Amino acid sequence: MKQKILISSSSFYRIPKLTQNKIKYLTKNYQIIKNPFKRRLKPNELIKYAKSCQGIIAGLEQFSAKTLEQLPRLKCISRDGVGTDNIDLKKAKKLGITVRNTPDANTQAVAELTIGLIISLLRHIPYLNNKIRKGEWLQLHGHLLEGKTVGIIGVGRIGKRLAQLLKPFGCHILGNDIYPDNQWFREQNISHVSKKELFSKSDIVSLHVSYLPQNENMINNQAFRQMKKGVILLNISRGGVIEEADLIKSLNSGKIAAAALDVFKSEPYKGPLTKMENVILTPHVGGSTHESRYLMQLMAVKNVVEELDKQQ
Repeated sequence: MKQKILISSSSFYRIPKLTQNKIKYLTKNYQIIKNPFKRRLKPNELIKYAKSCQGIIAGLEQFSAKTLEQLPRLKCISRDGVGTDNIDLKKAKKLGITVRNTPDANTQAVAELTIGLIISLLRHIPYLNNKIRKGEWLQLHGHLLEGKTVGIIGVGRIGKRLAQLLKPFGCHILGNDIYPDNQWFREQNISHVSKKELFSKSDIVSLHVSYLPQNENMINNQAFRQMKKGVILLNISRGGVIEEADLIKSLNSGKIAAAALDVFKSEPYKGPLTKMENVILTPHVGGSTHESRYLMQLMAVKNVVEELDKQQ
């Protein structure tokens, strides 16, 4: 009897031709159960469809301890993505469930989106686009990226790639990471500094941290007070990192000149930031390119097959 794999990741189905090839590859040796809703599964739905499965290709569904306990046959969760904060890793380990992810697949895509958002904010691109569509010919002066000090909080794969993409623009780059790769900082001639120093010196602050309990609301009134007046802030990491009420207050006061967010504590986002003209909002699409999705799906499939073959 074939082992069963649930493809619960809703984003797995968004590129039909690629998906078809992956599923053909899987069905040779495994029975595939598809997410019938093509959206994020609720806990009761996840349990229903995964109960008899040995493997799951997962998106951002919540794998709590309670949910994992009700999946007795599960051997592997293969994340169709990077983050694993939606999975109770301690409980998974206790139950003998291997958790794999695809850490390198979306690095370039997220870094490129960050560059695009920075330039869009510096040159007021969405704002001017909206004005011209309303019949207003407003030739507003923007700013160059060249010569700006960019502070990167979270210098992992994506933070490092962003730094490399920024260098040709002639930016001065500062970094902060809880586990700094000191050799990389030396080789790249980039300063690793405290958050306080980074905030006080940066014209642009870009967040690329993991979602850890200590990062909850790390960007709040205290952090904003340490930043330069007129700073640009970007969050392409996790939604709970910024205290939204404090961000709105700082945007209204002019302390923060503009912001771009691709991630939100509650998604889909429908909050007050949607009314602010100096904010760009994108719907969690950091890794959403055809190229990165292809690589991510391929890695997710290979990971689950590798683990299930190993454990047979």
